[in-house]
Amino acid sequence: MFEVGGAIIVHELLTERQLHAKEFVESFDLSTITGIVIVSGDGIIYEVMNGLMARPDWETAIETPIGVIPTGSGNALVSSLLQEANEEFGVIENAVFQIINGGIKKHDIASVSSISSHSYICVLINWGMIGVIDIESERLRFLGPIRFSIGAILCLVRKRSYHGQLMYLPIEDEENVVANGATTEEAVRPTTSISVSDPVPDNWKTIEGNFVIFVALMSGHLGDESVFCADSKTNSGEFRIIYTLDDVTRGQLLAKMGEKTGAEKIANFHEIRTKAFRLVPISPGIISIDGERTEYGPLQVQVHPGMMRLYSRDKIQ
Repeated sequence: MFEVGGAIIVHELLTERQLHAKEFVESFDLSTITGIVIVSGDGIIYEVMNGLMARPDWETAIETPIGVIPTGSGNALVSSLLQEANEEFGVIENAVFQIINGGIKKHDIASVSSISSHSYICVLINWGMIGVIDIESERLRFLGPIRFSIGAILCLVRKRSYHGQLMYLPIEDEENVVANGATTEEAVRPTTSISVSDPVPDNWKTIEGNFVIFVALMSGHLGDESVFCADSKTNSGEFRIIYTLDDVTRGQLLAKMGEKTGAEKIANFHEIRTKAFRLVPISPGIISIDGERTEYGPLQVQVHPGMMRLYSRDKIQ
């Protein structure tokens, strides 16, 4: 299909280990190509993006257009792009045509800083039930996306909660983002404006409790079929945080799992818009970022709008 569309494949890499894609992109001569096509899921997008940001020429490297053909078990980003282009998601051919015929759109990245590391994400952060589903279902990867449904049923039966804190900059205070959460115009790699160990600014809000679900979205999908938040769009310049506390019922959780549009309002599911936040898990659990398990502990997170480029088609009205 790419040959029909006039594309020339310059180099093909079959990854052999974790971080292989990141290592390759860090040193590859990007002047020889016009874009990168990833045939996988969200995890390899995460590697490629972090490889681009690790380069000395990161400012121009991160603008290399990236196309995604969904063959992983988690394909949240490309599913969101297809839906926004009014295309059926979960269809590989549509993803290919989006790359061949589509334009290029900007998309946000976000800094994620822990006590000992820093990385970038472009899809989502999961903690609580969905983080457990995402990571513990890895043993069922051979089943494809259905592994998430099986993991969800098991977690629904147990309905565990996880004590922690969420501190965030309310979106209505976005005029203060420059002072309390934005990057400057200087040619330095973007990061969070406060470290994970610093006190948060006075205008931030805090929620503490026993969380069952915590999802911070940079697009609307959790995977191929699940639209978790219809209002969350690529290149929005913000996170949509969806969370529940331990007053959520199994019936409400089941209703959310069965709701595919992401538009239905379900009791005890709360939504926050923010550009910067800190997540402080207190009880043991799992955090995943863009489908990859990360160090468990406090995370400082901040959006950097429109830094990366994705092959996409504009939505036809």
